[in-house]
Amino acid sequence: MLDHAFYRNTYPDVSELRDSQLEQHWQEHGQAEGRASNRNELLRSLGVLGSSLPDDFDWHEYIAINPGLAGHTWTGVSAAEHFVTKGRHEGRHYLLTQLLKSKGLEWGNLPEDFSWEGYLQLNPDVRDAGFRTRELAIAHYLEYGVGRSHRMYRIDADFYANYYLRKVPSDDGRFEASHWRKNGQELGWFPTVADWLASFNLDARALQPLPNFDLVREFNSLPEFGYHEFEALIRGFDSSVTQLYREVAANAQFWRALADWAALQGDEELSEQYASRSLEFEDSPVAHQQLGDAAVRQNRSRAAIQNYDRAISAGSLSVWPLAHNVRLKTELKDLEGAFDDALRLMEEHPGSPVAANTVSRLGYELWAECERGLEQLVVRGRRRDVIAAIEGVVEQQAFLRTQWVSQGVWALPPVKIRRDKVLIVADMGLPQTLRYRVHQKREQLESQGYSVRCVDWREATEAHKHLPWYDVVIVYRAPAWPDVVKLITDARAAGKVTFYEIDDMIFDVEFPPPLAEYAGLVDLREYSSLVTGMAAYRAAAQLCDYAISSTQPLVDRLSELVATGQTYLHRNGLDSHNPESVSQPVKNAAAPVNIFYGSGTKAHNSDFIDLVVPALSRLLSENPKVNFVAVGHLQLPEQFLTQHANQVRRLPLTKSISDYMELLKAADINVAVLKSDALTDGKSELKWFEAANFGIPSVVSNTANYLDVINDGNDGLIARTPDEWYEALRSLVEDPERRHQMGENARQRVLRDYSIESLGENIAQIIDAACDDFEQRRAPAEPEVLSTGVGDEE
Repeated sequence: MLDHAFYRNTYPDVSELRDSQLEQHWQEHGQAEGRASNRNELLRSLGVLGSSLPDDFDWHEYIAINPGLAGHTWTGVSAAEHFVTKGRHEGRHYLLTQLLKSKGLEWGNLPEDFSWEGYLQLNPDVRDAGFRTRELAIAHYLEYGVGRSHRMYRIDADFYANYYLRKVPSDDGRFEASHWRKNGQELGWFPTVADWLASFNLDARALQPLPNFDLVREFNSLPEFGYHEFEALIRGFDSSVTQLYREVAANAQFWRALADWAALQGDEELSEQYASRSLEFEDSPVAHQQLGDAAVRQNRSRAAIQNYDRAISAGSLSVWPLAHNVRLKTELKDLEGAFDDALRLMEEHPGSPVAANTVSRLGYELWAECERGLEQLVVRGRRRDVIAAIEGVVEQQAFLRTQWVSQGVWALPPVKIRRDKVLIVADMGLPQTLRYRVHQKREQLESQGYSVRCVDWREATEAHKHLPWYDVVIVYRAPAWPDVVKLITDARAAGKVTFYEIDDMIFDVEFPPPLAEYAGLVDLREYSSLVTGMAAYRAAAQLCDYAISSTQPLVDRLSELVATGQTYLHRNGLDSHNPESVSQPVKNAAAPVNIFYGSGTKAHNSDFIDLVVPALSRLLSENPKVNFVAVGHLQLPEQFLTQHANQVRRLPLTKSISDYMELLKAADINVAVLKSDALTDGKSELKWFEAANFGIPSVVSNTANYLDVINDGNDGLIARTPDEWYEALRSLVEDPERRHQMGENARQRVLRDYSIESLGENIAQIIDAACDDFEQRRAPAEPEVLSTGVGDEE
């Protein structure tokens, strides 16, 4: 037989059904689902354990007073099963009275008007601790709440009676508490001043202590002042009341607190009104800063600066007035003022992340402002002014960073330089320079047992993180971008040995050559970028102590820029990517002869046309067996191409080193063409030694570096004019034996002087020499010994 009360109580999903609906549910679902229709069926379902279920077992209380069982879906059956199988063995209580008795608590101590929902609402810490049910709330109150910090009532009777009931409060506040539970809570009334203030996002703690309303009436000669008038004052509806406390400082603090609150509400005018009212009582830097902040949010930059200046003059200890002024003055293009404020910011707030970020942003802005005017200077041909502008802004950035470091925010210099720890910060965007000046150097240093890390200069911030672990820093082909300036400045401040390295005259005042020499391959914007880059490379070099370069002309020029005036020669060479060196066999005089030219840049096109094309055209016309192969950037005259169509082969530049080497390896004669001038004199001999590795002789131009490197007539030929180019090429075309011997001489020299081992020893010697010099320069001077005249030799 179905026991309606048992069925409804045991299964929560049918607890709201009427008796007839329960009968229908039992017939259609309950029996099929195996539900118990009464207590006897429940006991039978528990089997032998059924006798262990107490007659007064209340599964609702069992779940409610055992917090560990919360979070599951229970029925009377599953709860009973849990108790008889686990709960009774674990000593769990199943009735609230049992729980209270076990704790020595008396049910009679519970007030008649106790509301467990109100208790949890007024004590959220209790609810958050897991006391979420009626039974647990009662137990908590009886055990902890009586006479302690957890109260049955939390009511500000004076506030509640004054604000809502408009009457005099009761003596003990019980009336107000009862009224709130029965009526006020449902109406959304607040039991305390703190709750009321929080309803409009105002933290009562900011206004502590709250004003004494009797004194407010007295100070302001008011007939009445209560919570309604207090609200009007807070919300800005009443500006007649100014003094709320006897103490001046308390009044100033009150209005500053309201100024902050108004700002958080987005009411800038009200925030300014309250900050100004605070200043009527006290010249506080905080109030001036509040006025500045409000002006910033209203995009009134000049007014903001004035208020921040007043905050600073009033003795502000905050980092923000100066930080904001740096930013605002930068935006207004008052860079001199921003610079001065940045210096003061660093001095007064050493180590502050806000100061660090502000100064860093100023560095970027100084650079950006400088860049804006550079293109016009380039167009007008004023490259000296471009250099001066960039050197000036880099000097400013370096000075700012040096001042920041001097405040003690960077590590002390190492006691002893770890010479075998090398950080290379490099331009990794050009495959050829990446190979010859970065990857090769790493390979060479590692062959000598050095630890090397390479980072792209565009990731200078990442490179900066590695400074503590590396004492030798080589900055290769990096412009004086703000992050690079910071890196070098900090490296020097930390006692690191800094080298600037570059393998081209792109830093020389004569670079780039006139736009016309690019034969239309470079537009005005690209050209302007080259000029700007030249000045930026110079400025970066000037920040470093030493320099490294690949040719003697470059060494001489760089020495004029670096701090010590010392630059070291370290040539390009062979690496593990170079194919195995091979000797060329002597060819039959009738065999075809391939003349090879590889060009990796758009420059020097006109050099080839002026110097080599006349000689090459004559040679191709006279010798049908001669072929010309050009790889890369080379625009040849249409007449030349038409005339020698069957003897000229042009191939695009390949990114694959091995593919390029295979093309070079098939050549019989190699050419390296440059007009000798201040820029080309610094070009390295890599075209010569790459060909020499295969025993291929080269004819090269008379640049200063080739004159320094090539033993003319022995391991190469040097040509100055079109006629000399013709004679040099003809001599090698017509004499296979000479061609072979000259190529072999060059090959043997390259194997001796350009190997990984040889160049590894050279770069190690360079680092040692620079470190020796560096340590000597920073060593404290020997104290001068003053003669006393006693015992001196005559």
